[in-house]
Amino acid sequence: MVKIADALVFPSYREGFPNVVMQAGAMDLPSIVSNINGCNEIIIPDVNGLIIPSKNTEALAEAMQLLMDDTFLFRELKGNARIQITSRFERQEVWEALLAEYQKLLKEK
Repeated sequence: MVKIADALVFPSYREGFPNVVMQAGAMDLPSIVSNINGCNEIIIPDVNGLIIPSKNTEALAEAMQLLMDDTFLFRELKGNARIQITSRFERQEVWEALLAEYQKLLKEK
């Protein structure tokens, strides 16, 4: 497996539940995300990534620089990234919840 990035930088203004952040974590990549719904549910600050205020370019630049300069922090976030995704977001649970919702909707018809 070849990675072309060391981290995901995702300064979004609005998201639902961003799969790209989960996919990055599954690939052992720490993320820098905006403090918005969805992103702040996936990233735990200083555990598997960094959360910055939305629309704050200075905070974004500082977070990016921090990951480049602080190799201990980078390795820590990287080491936790996949574990946090696989332990907290098991796909089977999502599939079962979707199936239950579809079955409920079909019964209501």
